[in-house]
Amino acid sequence: MFRKFQSESDFRDAIEAELSKRNMSNAFSEGVVLGIIEAEADIRQEPPRVDPSGMRLRIGTWFIRDDDIPVFDAFTALGGLVVTAMAGTAIAPAAALTSGTSIARAIWQVWRKGGRLSTDQMKVLCLLAARGPSSPDEITEIDDVHLKAHDAAGTANLLQTLTEVELRDGSVVALVRQNPDGTWRKLNV
Repeated sequence: MFRKFQSESDFRDAIEAELSKRNMSNAFSEGVVLGIIEAEADIRQEPPRVDPSGMRLRIGTWFIRDDDIPVFDAFTALGGLVVTAMAGTAIAPAAALTSGTSIARAIWQVWRKGGRLSTDQMKVLCLLAARGPSSPDEITEIDDVHLKAHDAAGTANLLQTLTEVELRDGSVVALVRQNPDGTWRKLNV
């Protein structure tokens, strides 16, 4: 199914409806909405892309496709991770909003440009957005992450996959970078 909307406001309402179906926490949910809207604005500022057939691609309306639904499902799981990662901090609501905006913006841009991320990749990006630079050991030790990689080496391999994510047009973007001290950080795309 392809749902299109005539205005940013209608698009925002549809995003909020998708998230409310999933009972997301308020601060993180607000951040996700802002992040998706910012990502769409960024994408609309880019020059039209040429697909391999030579056609210039630009969809003028706001839209949600069926294949966007897994991203909304992933944002639900990620919201729980942010709450867990920030538990006990006085700035948790503000940090959840900021984290939601940052991670949703990055994931939505990559997703809309044809880059497909696994749930584990999205979880790691979310944790880096929420916690800041972290080592594979620190990421693996968070109980609620439930990564398929059960050890630091597996988490390091997962992080490595985020250094080169291929988009539909063949370009490659880095979503994370390793710091000299061995920790990893999320990059802005």
